[in-house]
Amino acid sequence: MQALLQALGRFLLWPIRVYRARQTLHQLSQMDVRELRDIGLTPYDVQSAQALPLDADPTKLLASRARERLSSQIERRYY
Repeated sequence: MQALLQALGRFLLWPIRVYRARQTLHQLSQMDVRELRDIGLTPYDVQSAQALPLDADPTKLLASRARERLSSQIERRYY
């Protein structure tokens, strides 16, 4: 029963999550290259996240890209 209630809650809150994610993507798209670089992203990363379907979480893609970039910087620095 609890799983059903959780699924119903996710379904009902889906429009709010999509709105917030798109609002955040809009704010990111307004940043210049330097600002995005400061948080480990590029304009292409933001464009890629905007191209995802509405039911996909763009924060996962953006976090993954930033982690990959940070990891590669650390490797270049120490290896």
